Amino acid sequence: MSTTHDKKRVLVTGGGGFIGGHLCKQLQDQGHHVIAADIQLPEFRPPHTFCNEFVHVDLRDEATCVALCRDVHWIFHLAADMGAVLADSIVHTHSHTLLHLHAHFNWSLNKNSARVDILRVRNTPQ
Repeated sequence: MSTTHDKKRVLVTGGGGFIGGHLCKQLQDQGHHVIAADIQLPEFRPPHTFCNEFVHVDLRDEATCVALCRDVHWIFHLAADMGAVLADSIVHTHSHTLLHLHAHFNWSLNKNSARVDILRVRNTPQ
């Protein structure tokens, strides 16, 4: 368990998903203030069970990213467009769009986290 001094405000993008929700819960159990942000509402459990704040938001909007990054110490960036993982042919058909969206998420969060002095940004491995 973290001491009061060690507690951080943590933003988890993609926090409404299965993996993001579990990460949020782990961070919250460690005593951190967790903000989950996702375009989809949580499917697996109610937000109050795994985060302190849930923000239903589209991260493609730069102003939204700026607002979410304020007063946050860490960002765990798990957000992705999951609509194309259903079939291999869909992934190949829309791969350019998916790469563009993922690059835009990364660009917005990294640019704006630097603007507000975020201590740490973790992206999911490619």
